[in-house]
Amino acid sequence: MKRFLYLIIIICPLFLFSQSNEDCLTCHGEKDFSIQHGVKKRNLYVNEDIIKASIHKDLDCINCHTSLEKSDFPHESKLPPVRCGLCHEKEEKEYNESLHGRALKRGDLLAPNCKDCHGAHNVLSPKDPNSNVTPIKIPFLCGKCHREGAPVQIQREIPQDRIIENYTESIHGEGLLKKGLIVSATCTSCHTAHHILPHTDPQSTIARVNIAKTCSKCHAEIEFVHQKIIKGELWEKEVHVLPACVDCHQPHRVRKVYYELGLSDKDCLKCHGKKEIKSSSDGRSLFVEVGEITSSAHTRIACAQCHSEASPLHKRPCESIKNKVKCENCHEGIGQEFIRSRHGQLLLAKDPNAPECKDCHGRHHVLKRTAPSSPTFPINIPSLCAKCHREGEKAAVRYKGPEKDVVKHYVESIHGKGLLKSGLTVTATCTDCHTPH
Repeated sequence: MKRFLYLIIIICPLFLFSQSNEDCLTCHGEKDFSIQHGVKKRNLYVNEDIIKASIHKDLDCINCHTSLEKSDFPHESKLPPVRCGLCHEKEEKEYNESLHGRALKRGDLLAPNCKDCHGAHNVLSPKDPNSNVTPIKIPFLCGKCHREGAPVQIQREIPQDRIIENYTESIHGEGLLKKGLIVSATCTSCHTAHHILPHTDPQSTIARVNIAKTCSKCHAEIEFVHQKIIKGELWEKEVHVLPACVDCHQPHRVRKVYYELGLSDKDCLKCHGKKEIKSSSDGRSLFVEVGEITSSAHTRIACAQCHSEASPLHKRPCESIKNKVKCENCHEGIGQEFIRSRHGQLLLAKDPNAPECKDCHGRHHVLKRTAPSSPTFPINIPSLCAKCHREGEKAAVRYKGPEKDVVKHYVESIHGKGLLKSGLTVTATCTDCHTPH
């Protein structure tokens, strides 16, 4: 009797109030353990080895299945779902605010919950190669719902199509899936893991005003570069004035080139590649010779990087262009030198005789000064400057100083003979003494 009472005192509280994993596995450790769930049988087997390998290996079953803490043993067959937010409070809050969380709340059967992405008992760290959420598996995880033909893609209104296909072809997808670079951007890098919001929500990481910040998490200097190229600081100050990253680089098919989104060179040349195209205001030709661009020093620069006011939001992206190209957006230091110069001061004063960048370097056929056919190649510099400074030309006419026949004297000088007769390109030219800008 004493021994019986002792067992009752020791064992009953164990079963009633302090169930261990071993207690749970008494039933759930049996491979054929199941219950009737409607017309089907639901298997409730839990592999103990999977639990021991998971990130939750140090927890007890009742730490997650909290309704069992004070229940009888064995427990009721129907239990409330596990609430991961008891430990992961921040993630739960973000999820509840997200598209997925809202869909679940309204009873959408296609809405994913925690276990759909992370697993139930087999939850592993993202650093574990076998984890569902390790970077290299993220595209396939999201692809379960978002690939073409999946129920979510078919039944829900999602603006983008061929998302997974496009991602695999992108520079990010290639880096991750072909080269195994797990630092490459995945779906969660841009959309976040739990706080997934539509691009129309100002809090979303993919909202237009936040795109630059999202991209710069990986491309740390990219906004600084764009500030020099297309005055990127206006992204945050004036929405739609200048393009955001995704205007030029397709959201899921990001590569090193401009794609057909209204700002590619191909789009521009649909009109500007026609010889008959003219300006409606002054009748000047707007034709652009493709060969001039492809053979220029700017061959890797897209039209919209120079003509930065172009916007894909318009039917004709160039109709939003109001100002001339600003070369100083890229050539900042040179631009500052030029503005301080006599030429720059005349340009600021809107003098019709003032030279601009294009007068010396050309428009679309800008060549490096090392190219023999470039206007700024050493042998060509005297002729270039002579266009204005030769006797009778506009610069020589307005000059009232003592120097006359400047170009003629240079040609007869030791420098001129060395350059023009002997072809010594190291000989001093106009820019060596006066500087180029």
